[in-house]
Amino acid sequence: AAAAAAATAAGPAAWESFYLTHSVNRRDGAKGHRVQAFKDRHYLRREFVELMPPAVRDDPKAWSPPLDPAALPPPDLTSPDAKVVLELGCGVGNSAFPLMRANLDMFVYACDCSPTAITALISNPEYDLRRCCAFVADLAGDHPLRQRIADDSVDAVTG
Repeated sequence: AAAAAAATAAGPAAWESFYLTHSVNRRDGAKGHRVQAFKDRHYLRREFVELMPPAVRDDPKAWSPPLDPAALPPPDLTSPDAKVVLELGCGVGNSAFPLMRANLDMFVYACDCSPTAITALISNPEYDLRRCCAFVADLAGDHPLRQRIADDSVDAVTG
């Protein structure tokens, strides 16, 4: 029990160190705005078919272009395809962005214990506040999601 408690306490610092190590420096020397550690998880369209619109269910391997927030309307949360997803441990969005590309009527709450990961996610040109709310949260804390997400308000939780 003591080892588990120690590992839980050290988790956020370890992930922050990981993302800082794998981030690319900006011209001004700041780190954390581009992290290249994991590949996008495009296979999630096949694994989470219940979150996908019919066209993606019919052809889950079809290419979904990057999101262009300036060119896209906001998600239609009244659509039958609308889904709200909570992603725990979202990192830099390697799951969130492929899911949102495949379902344009999806909204994702994306949380991670690493401020560097969240900074990189928000810095992504595909990030759109109308489609995603990214925030830092240590899930080992006391009810860290209650202030942001209402009970029974999400369709799926990933992590």
